Amino acid sequence: MAVSLGSAVVVSGILALSTVGFTLRYAVSGVFDLTYGALMGIAMFVAYLCAAAGLNLWLSALIAGVCIAAASVLLERSVVRPLLARSATSWVMMIVTFAIGLAVEATVLGFWGPNFKSYTLVGRTFHLGSVVVTVDQLWILAFSVAGTLTVGLMLRYTQLGRAMRATATNSNLAENCGIQVKTVRTLTWFLSGCLCGVSGVLIAIQTGSFTYSTWEVFLPLVIAAAIIGGVGRIGGAMAGALLIGVVTALASAVISSAYEDVVALGVLIIVLLARPSGLFVRTSR
Repeated sequence: MAVSLGSAVVVSGILALSTVGFTLRYAVSGVFDLTYGALMGIAMFVAYLCAAAGLNLWLSALIAGVCIAAASVLLERSVVRPLLARSATSWVMMIVTFAIGLAVEATVLGFWGPNFKSYTLVGRTFHLGSVVVTVDQLWILAFSVAGTLTVGLMLRYTQLGRAMRATATNSNLAENCGIQVKTVRTLTWFLSGCLCGVSGVLIAIQTGSFTYSTWEVFLPLVIAAAIIGGVGRIGGAMAGALLIGVVTALASAVISSAYEDVVALGVLIIVLLARPSGLFVRTSR
């Protein structure tokens, strides 16, 4: 149970980082981007190549984040922006991004094959009271907390953050007030791409080994955390990630790891039945 508690905290941190990136895209662009998981998968292999070339693993994670940020900007400019200009509905955007995600997964499978890969890890463990964690998990947690807090502070205290919040609230009004909405959206996709890439590498480190389809297991948890917290709500995304991380860890410890996704999606269904807008969204009376 102590090991499960440590893993729950680490998984919650990764979930918070990735869910914030996912939520940012939806909040600013209105796009429920289903390529997000496939981009996480690419990041795992980019970091693997960098680490195999002799670079530090954590530097490789940052490089993978920048690469996925660039890919996200390319996606936003070449696909998302033209479709939004044609007033594409949210369903159209979901179908298009889902198709792109499948194409990316097939490409990665063709290039890498189905074999599992793994990073070289430290493996040393610490006992923090009754909680057992490894050195790598501490680094994962540090990356996750630093990234999530940085985004939160940026949104609250910087001009770009205020522009993002204004665009998310009302893009037409924001544009009339002089905010360059297209630029804000591009920067948002760049930032969320960084979070996506880094969190993809972190989840591969946490699981120990990965393949082209590892992201398929994690993406449902990201979506569940985003919806439970209220899609488009950054604070809610963090809270939803914490809830899902704890619930899945308890399910793994008490029942079986095979039921983690089942329990997480069961919580999602219960929340949607009770509060369709999410647990952490204020409802008007």
